[in-house]
Amino acid sequence: MPLHTRRLTLLGKWHGVTVVLISKKQLQSFFFGEERGTKHEIAKKMANRFPEEIGDFLPPERQQWMSENHFMQLFEAAAIAVASFQDEPGRLE
Repeated sequence: MPLHTRRLTLLGKWHGVTVVLISKKQLQSFFFGEERGTKHEIAKKMANRFPEEIGDFLPPERQQWMSENHFMQLFEAAAIAVASFQDEPGRLE
């Protein structure tokens, strides 16, 4: 586990916050099961799930020569939050 992850975990415990660690592989598995998906596909699912809150911030699909839109971090955070609170993987459509 990287040092910054250990420090954040300890800080959370010190403040009485439950810390849930989710890997990129676990997040992919949650949203796509055995299939492979992209960050943008996850972002679209989050925009559909929370249309009034973040739907307007969904950036267009990135081309290979483009840098990632800064709003993608918002959708990644939403995806991690949703995945950490769900009981059954893949239930979000």
